Amino acid sequence: MVSTLAENDDLMVRLAEAKDAEDFQALYADERVMEHLSGAKHYPVSLYQEKINQARQQGSLEYLTIESRPSGEFMGCCWLIPYNGANYEIKIILAWKFWQPPHKAHGTNVFNLLARYAKDTLKGSRLVGVVGKTNTRCKNMLKRVGMKRTGDHKEHDRFGNRKFDKDEYFLDLTPWCFPSSPCKDLGAIQAHQPSS
Repeated sequence: MVSTLAENDDLMVRLAEAKDAEDFQALYADERVMEHLSGAKHYPVSLYQEKINQARQQGSLEYLTIESRPSGEFMGCCWLIPYNGANYEIKIILAWKFWQPPHKAHGTNVFNLLARYAKDTLKGSRLVGVVGKTNTRCKNMLKRVGMKRTGDHKEHDRFGNRKFDKDEYFLDLTPWCFPSSPCKDLGAIQAHQPSS
């Protein structure tokens, strides 16, 4: 059974299923996609199946699938991960094909759908985005959707050595409204609830 969290005319965001594992593997192995995301990962399909199954068992919003509405094609993946209280970290990874012309604004569409879900369904107060300093396209998209840079985000390995220097962005969801809906009508918006 597919559990859709959010959708529009172009795409849907749904809970990933074990059958999506091959698509996740191909996405993470694509050097072009992973250039600004700490490099390509060449893990077996079974690892992605395990992680997806684990996320479903835990009720986590990690391992979400982005799917084309017209074709059913895998477009990428995303997450909403709890981050300090009522804040959620948002991650979006699109397949290379969907970064290229004539495909435009898919990242923005996914962001808006996830922001709406975080605000209306999860009652989140803030979204956080952590982006590699060299990932200019992603940083530009975050700025377009209203996220503000809050500073540096430094990740360290288990030995305390610095791994990555990234920029951290945030969006206050309290005044935010879904772009296609007037803010005054936000109370009438009904978010998609996950199917059980």
